[in-house]
This record gives sequence, C-alpha cells and structure tokens, in this order.
Amino acid sequence: MTVKFDYYLTPDKHRVYPRPVDNGNRDTCEMTEYISEACTLHSADVMAALVAMGKYISASLKNGKSVKLDGLGTFSITLETDKRTDNVKEMHTADVHFKSIRFLPETELKDAVREGMTFQHVRKNDNRNVDEEKCFKVLMYLFESRDFITASDYKTEANISDYQSRKDLKRYVDEGILKEIKVNKKDIIYMKNN
Repeated sequence: MTVKFDYYLTPDKHRVYPRPVDNGNRDTCEMTEYISEACTLHSADVMAALVAMGKYISASLKNGKSVKLDGLGTFSITLETDKRTDNVKEMHTADVHFKSIRFLPETELKDAVREGMTFQHVRKNDNRNVDEEKCFKVLMYLFESRDFITASDYKTEANISDYQSRKDLKRYVDEGILKEIKVNKKDIIYMKNN
C-alpha cells in the first residue's frame, strides 16, 4: 500500500507540495470481479447494479438532488456562469450552467484509505513503466481495433500519466502520425493519419 509521489512547485513558485504520481487506474471490470469474489453475486449482476447506480446518480443530480452513499460519500453538482458581476440583479437563469460533479468522501472512507498507507518519493520520469518505443507499439495496437482514441485510452493502455499521455499524443500529431479532432470545447479524439 505504498503511494508514490513527487514534489511540485506551485505556479507562483512560492510553495513546494507533494502530488501522487499516477500509478495506473482500476476499471469497472476489475471492480466487478473483486465484488463478485467478495460476495455471492455473479459478476453480471454486479455490473448491472453498478450501471443502474450510475444511472440513478445521474438522474438524481439532474434533478438537483445530492446522492449520499453510506460509507463512501456524497455526490453533488457545481454550477458556473460566464457572466462576471457583483450585482445579483444583473444575473439571469440563462447565465447559469452545469460545471461539474463534486464528490465529498465520508470520514469512514478517508480513514480506511489513510490506515496503513506509506509513501515513497520518486521522480515522475522514474515511474514510467514503458519506454517510447513500447508506448508507440501500444498506440498502434489501440488503432487495430478502433478508428479513434482518446488521451485517456492511451494513458490507460500505456500505463502512463495524463501529462505524459497528452505530451506523447501532441508529439505524434506534430510528426503527422495522428490527427487531432476537437469533438466539443473539452473533448478531443485522435485518429491515425493514413
């Protein structure tokens, strides 16, 4: 239960703070198998329950409700506006937009995570499990079964950080290997150049 971390300097260069170094992620399939082995439910039943839970949380949040899962935490939405003013009377409902989903963990979960946790300082580049050649092979492997990928797809398969994933994909775009397509304001997909 060792968490690897590196030190980072704040953008204003006034403070150094520790940040976990990405050590991969766990997906729904792994969680489904884990839960199935820990209880009497079949993995298909667990998967169905998790999908239903996601839909329930989404529907509840869309109706302005928060969702509390005992022992885990509370999901709620955050809002934003593009309009900048200090006068409430200048604001209109049309100026308000959904921003994000906030998760506030319960103390019980935080305590369970904290218990027995140890830390190891590593330099971020020391944590890369694959070299550039292997990353490129992973990239080409992804395109064998898909027409496009996301930075998250590449990150997960290559077991690298978000930062390294974006950096690699930008380099592949600059080299003409990939083309970048903006789906909307935030989402980008990558396609192989033929």
